[in-house]
Amino acid sequence: MRQNPLKKIVELQKQGKSVGIYSVCSANGYVIEAALKRGMSDGSCVLIESTANQCDQNGGYTGMAPADFRKFVLDIAEKNGFDKDRLFLGGDHLGPLTFADKDEAEAMAANDKTRSANYLSLEGDWKFHWAENAERRCYDFYKTDLDDSKWGTMPVPGIWEMHGYGYPKYVNVGFGWRERFPVAAPFVPMSENHVGSYRRVITIPENWTGKQVIAHFGSVTSNIYLYVNGKFVGYAEDAKVAAEFDITPYLQKGDNLIAFQVFRWSDGSYFEDQDFWRLSGVARECYLYALDKDYQLKDIRVTQGLTDDLKDGVLDIQAQVSPKAKLQFQLLDAAGKEVATIDGPRGENGVVKAHLTLPNVKKWTAETPNLYTLKATVLSADKQQTPKAMT
Repeated sequence: MRQNPLKKIVELQKQGKSVGIYSVCSANGYVIEAALKRGMSDGSCVLIESTANQCDQNGGYTGMAPADFRKFVLDIAEKNGFDKDRLFLGGDHLGPLTFADKDEAEAMAANDKTRSANYLSLEGDWKFHWAENAERRCYDFYKTDLDDSKWGTMPVPGIWEMHGYGYPKYVNVGFGWRERFPVAAPFVPMSENHVGSYRRVITIPENWTGKQVIAHFGSVTSNIYLYVNGKFVGYAEDAKVAAEFDITPYLQKGDNLIAFQVFRWSDGSYFEDQDFWRLSGVARECYLYALDKDYQLKDIRVTQGLTDDLKDGVLDIQAQVSPKAKLQFQLLDAAGKEVATIDGPRGENGVVKAHLTLPNVKKWTAETPNLYTLKATVLSADKQQTPKAMT
């Protein structure tokens, strides 16, 4: 499920089979099952984008961690007899960036992740190759021995059309190629389907050794094929949603080559029939972040409300942590003063639940937009309860 879905399609086509790909941006069990059945009926591959809003078979929220979501999808595939070689998972949203330890409290208080020792920016100039037609793209863009000395540069974030590559196009209803090429979902034109290839060498900090490293791409249009040190990491398509990839297995100490390729149009473009400017490239922030493998906040859901004739505030928190971790929550008022502390007891499978009632809560209104800040501290689950991370 980590291989490139297009490689599998090409392989099947070489066997004389006509095969397409269904892209599913949903975590609803019924939607996934329908896509798998449709794929079985015509021999297509199925790409499923994991999202932050995982749902159970009946459509209800479960708060599943990415690993549980993978198992959830595989169980549906097995139940329906779907060939797992045709099943692919896109980039997962793996969890929040955490500040390294209590010494980074100042950065956390400023809500500035760029000041964390667990953050490494990917922004700036990248080596860049642009092809007007998809057939003319650089097929070897990811290889470590490729000579890119004659390539140009492109800033990340950066929109191609704003830097002299291609042209911006506004469409109200329909697709960007509607006047020149047939609309035949899920296929898109190869001609005038611009392709940008990116390469950059990144030095991994020494203090990240032994940590899990995640690559975050805030918005890439229309898709992204990501490689690290010549190895395929993953694929994602959703122009306005962040894609995250666990690149830990592909890294080496010191310098690492990160390369990715972006197509102007993909089958995901069929989901973007709205009135907006069609632009290509990387539109939002990109960075790497590191996580302690043993002490992680994997997921958190906070539900707030009012009780006692709208007088008191209530908070219900459900989170999931790694096996060696536990949580402590602090609620701060607008001045940064602590108003409550909650210990989150661990339940089964690392699930943490906590409840808080805050008397005479300062309510939010348009005239008095009062806000509180909830801080979660990941502690070791041993007797010492050493602080490991904050988010």
